[in-house]
Amino acid sequence: MIVVVLSVLGFLRLQANYDVRGLYKMSDTLAASEKKAAAILQHGSSGQYFLIRGNSAEQVLEREEALTARLDQGIVAGHLGSYVSTTLLLPSQARQERTWRLVGDKLMPGLEVQMGLLDFDAAAVASARQAWQDQAGKYQDVDSYFRLPMSSLTRNLWIGQVGDEWFSAVMLMKVKDKAWLKPLETESQALAAGTGSGVSASLSGGADPSPGQANGHALAGIALFDKVTDIGEVLHDLSVSALWVLAVAYAIIFFGLVWLYGWRPAIRLFVIPLAASLLTLAL
Repeated sequence: MIVVVLSVLGFLRLQANYDVRGLYKMSDTLAASEKKAAAILQHGSSGQYFLIRGNSAEQVLEREEALTARLDQGIVAGHLGSYVSTTLLLPSQARQERTWRLVGDKLMPGLEVQMGLLDFDAAAVASARQAWQDQAGKYQDVDSYFRLPMSSLTRNLWIGQVGDEWFSAVMLMKVKDKAWLKPLETESQALAAGTGSGVSASLSGGADPSPGQANGHALAGIALFDKVTDIGEVLHDLSVSALWVLAVAYAIIFFGLVWLYGWRPAIRLFVIPLAASLLTLAL
């Protein structure tokens, strides 16, 4: 009776936890330092990331920009805290070209007035205008970017060429709504299957599509990875399989005892190891 009571009480408190982060416990000092650093830097890795794939480095950068534009919307909406990506420091050539043209359209016409207000002479104005003109058709590419010291901030995110394809990763920080992330990957899969327009409209809430969505390249070639959750699911499946194996083993033992000794002796012999197993789980 005592074993039964303890087993019942134990099973009422029994909980399954497959989060691998629980296997390691930081010291209080280290945990406090990590929280302070994350608060100051506004970064806190969630273990989740998007993998971007393309046929060239430029295509990967463009697809990464399409993804980060959606992630920026998620930050505003409160779905995640931030992210780290290569395109934060290395824009695609298409974006560099748009920026160069924007400078020409918006800043160059009033350059003399603006620089004159800051007491720059005509020679300085001419030099600035010439410097802008000299940059026409010149882009920062992947090779030149990774020769810069600042590239160390995103070097681990750029996978580069693997076979005939190129890859990069976007690391997600402080994810608050995991359910919001999965449809982004679903949209990419739908676009790859040629059914992206409806998915894009549903995700954007009926708003006008972004330039990337309009030309059919929004969120193409991306995949979401959540290693912590994936490992937890594997541990869950292993635990379920182990319980089924244990149940089958006990069934074989019980019916083997019945075949050898009959029902009553078999029950008496079987109760002891069964009670020990249940009590072990309960405690």
